[in-house]
Amino acid sequence: INATGAVSLTITDNSSITMKNVDMGIGMGGGSLFISGSRLAIENADESGVSCENMEIRNGSEVSAIANSGVALGVDANITISNSTVHAESTDTNSILCNDLAVTDSSKVTAKGFHPAFYVVKDTVIKDSVIEAESKNDVGMYCKEGNLEIEGSEVKSTSNQSNRGGILVKGNLTMSNSNVISPGGSGSSGIHADDD
Repeated sequence: INATGAVSLTITDNSSITMKNVDMGIGMGGGSLFISGSRLAIENADESGVSCENMEIRNGSEVSAIANSGVALGVDANITISNSTVHAESTDTNSILCNDLAVTDSSKVTAKGFHPAFYVVKDTVIKDSVIEAESKNDVGMYCKEGNLEIEGSEVKSTSNQSNRGGILVKGNLTMSNSNVISPGGSGSSGIHADDD
C-alpha cells in the first residue's frame, strides 16, 4: 500500500489484509496509520514492513510484520499499542523503531531483530501487558535518550550476544508489580540504566 502524502490511513471494522513477498508493506512517509479491531499480516517484505509518522494499534487488532533489510515497524514519532497483539521481526536491523512507545491494556508484543528489537529514542511505557524482545547482535530493548516504565507486566528481553544485556536505558528505569527477565552476558549488566 503506497499512501505517500496521505494524512492518514485507517484499517478498521474487522478488516483483514495479508501481504506476501513485497518490497514494502505500507509506506506513508509523514502520515498516520490507525488499525482498530482488524488484522494486518506482512509476511515477507524485502525492505520495511511499515513506514509512517504515527501508528496506533487498538481494539483487539492483530498485526504481524516480517522484514528483511529494513525495520519491521518504523515510525518517526509515536507507536501506541492497546489491547492488541503485535509480532515484529527484522533480519538485518530493528524490529520496532520509534520516538515514543506505549504498550497497554493486555497487549502482547513479540519483537525480534538483529540490532535492538525495541529501539525507542525517548520514552517507553509498558502497562498490564506481555513483552518479548530478542536481539541477535545487541540488547533486546534500548531507550536511547528517554525513560522506561514497566508496570503490572511480564517482560522478557534477551540478547544472543555473549557480551550484551537485555535492557539498556539512557534515562530512568521504573519497574513495579512486574515480572522482568533480562539476563546479561559475561561482563555486562542484564539491566542497565544511566540515571535513576
